[in-house]
Amino acid sequence: TKKIQQELAKPNVLERFLDNKEDISKLRKCFAGLWSLDDSEVISDAMERPELYVMKPQREGGGNNIYGNDVRDTLQRIQQGGTEEDAAAYILMQRIFP
Repeated sequence: TKKIQQELAKPNVLERFLDNKEDISKLRKCFAGLWSLDDSEVISDAMERPELYVMKPQREGGGNNIYGNDVRDTLQRIQQGGTEEDAAAYILMQRIFP
């Protein structure tokens, strides 16, 4: 589901499914940022400001999310010795502050 959310948030994807520009705009306002770990710009930002992100594992059932400085530590571990599988196992999401 997370990957579907990530794909729907990309430019011009919603337009494939919806015609009304106002509806598309309203829907986009509800999206939080979602990034794969192959986006070096977002990774750099997450390492500098980990409190603004949450790392979510690509598995069902929820839980096991990574917050705060643990985001930085996990990203460093993956960069230093991780595999592509390690990077594909997570997504970064903009942290929502209710």
